Amino acid sequence: MPGRSFLSLFLFLLALLLPIQSAHADKIRRGCAGTILLKPVTNVPLPAGRTVMARMDSSRVCNRPDNCRLDAYKAIRACVSDMWQLRWQHKLPASCQTTSRASGRSHFTFGWAQNFSGLPNGQNSLKDRIEARVCCQNPRPQESYRVQVHWNSGGDSGCGGSRSSKGTEQFISNYDINCPALRQNGLCG
Repeated sequence: MPGRSFLSLFLFLLALLLPIQSAHADKIRRGCAGTILLKPVTNVPLPAGRTVMARMDSSRVCNRPDNCRLDAYKAIRACVSDMWQLRWQHKLPASCQTTSRASGRSHFTFGWAQNFSGLPNGQNSLKDRIEARVCCQNPRPQESYRVQVHWNSGGDSGCGGSRSSKGTEQFISNYDINCPALRQNGLCG
């Protein structure tokens, strides 16, 4: 029965190829971008609109693009949340460290948007960076100011925290900055 052996051979080859196809089906890499932003509340000497303080990119490999982006969004959200919670420790949290997993399934990059010299607590202090951005300009501001700290994430569907949302911006906190007192304590060199 040649037809039966051909069918058996076909089914055997098909069975061999299915795992190969499913192994490659999860090789979709998708991601999102995020930023930490300052927005002036009082007459802060910042450009109108918003000032970018940090940028993040996160990507994941998975079998559905929206799942990849949701995971990437969660990684950006975790970095921002940890960064704000640890701002008094003046360090970059583990969740914000640039990584590329050995498996190649996830990748995260973090970068500051502006270089500052002479930050009192080092280059990875979000608190010092916000204060320096507001207080260390020429001419030196002589007042106290309030800024709002926000974060956003964007890209395609999934980057806003739900399968259908392509982006989001969320308020973190108001932040009061007393420029004269901070400069007296060593901010701005």
